Amino acid sequence: MRQLLVEGLALLIGIGAAWVVPGWGGWALAAFGWQMLALGLMDLEYRRLPHILTVLLAISGFAASALGWGVEPMASVIGAATGFGTLWIIGRLYRLIRGRVGLGGGDPMMLGGIGAWLGWAWLPMTLLLASVLGLGWAALLHVRIGRVTSATAVPFGLMLALAATPLLALLLSGRL
Repeated sequence: MRQLLVEGLALLIGIGAAWVVPGWGGWALAAFGWQMLALGLMDLEYRRLPHILTVLLAISGFAASALGWGVEPMASVIGAATGFGTLWIIGRLYRLIRGRVGLGGGDPMMLGGIGAWLGWAWLPMTLLLASVLGLGWAALLHVRIGRVTSATAVPFGLMLALAATPLLALLLSGRL
């Protein structure tokens, strides 16, 4: 049943991408959506974002930019560096202050890949939306299990995927 659900989501991503952005830009949006689906589900189930997939996300973002499907190439490079650097610094500061890991190593790489697709200008909105989704996730956990602490894990990669995909759709469709 799970496989059927994932295949159905992938189909909806492809159809939605073709509908929102006809032509080659739709293929780019679909590729991004499928990558977000894979990374989001892996983070949800395993709390892992494989480096090979996050690196491929960045490479595909650079390729899309070079082919004219999205942001300018310089915005893509700056977005990748800014996305990675921002979450890497936040993760290091959290570990320094709290003495434990609060942000996995794949999250900065994933935001770097998202930055390669969206450019640097949309990273603050992506982080804001992902953070709001993460707070909503924590609220649902609180209702469901009754106690949420600072040690409760939230699959932030899933939140990033859910936040970034509609932003790229709007960007590629010319609505942003």
